[in-house]
Amino acid sequence: NRLQSVTLAVLSAIVRQGSSFARELLSAFNFTYKPFLKLIVKRKSTGRDQFEDGNKHKPSEKDTVRNFFIRFALSFLSLREPVITTQVIKIKYFVGAIFKGLPEDSTVIVLEYLDTLRAAILSQRHVSRPDKTYFFNSFVLLQLIRLFEQDSEEVQEKAYSFLHALCCEKQIAIFQPLQHHSFIAGSSVGGGSTMKSSIPNQND
Repeated sequence: NRLQSVTLAVLSAIVRQGSSFARELLSAFNFTYKPFLKLIVKRKSTGRDQFEDGNKHKPSEKDTVRNFFIRFALSFLSLREPVITTQVIKIKYFVGAIFKGLPEDSTVIVLEYLDTLRAAILSQRHVSRPDKTYFFNSFVLLQLIRLFEQDSEEVQEKAYSFLHALCCEKQIAIFQPLQHHSFIAGSSVGGGSTMKSSIPNQND
């Protein structure tokens, strides 16, 4: 696990060197390699199970292989290069696949993921509407709704804000007006209250 995490960290560092490095990695890396795809579900510790004084400690969220995988995927989007972003979000089982299991991730990871997607894809005018619609499909919408089940109020608010931008904000919304195509998703939030979000039906 530790070797896999270190490898992913090195790949992320390469991408962050700039667009030319990212493009070269995109052209050379085999994103369909089955052992690579399995890393997205690994939540075990990377093996760092001791402090410097030798005391055992519970592995932290930041040590999981899945988190290193997520940050590798986000490293491409963080460049804010529309051409690279478009290419990356079309890679099967990569950036979009992170949504599966996202409700079980830590608050830090969920917020980082959603913030990056909003800045690099949703709010990016140079990423085409068809590409955005391809990425933010019905499965993604349902996973966003599932985030309301998290105990973190911060995650719930972030998910609501993201869905509102995706469906309602005039400048960046990518679906048809809600009054024509919508369904209501009710999700319980902290304190026993209910939050309702209107999400468009892409199949209409």
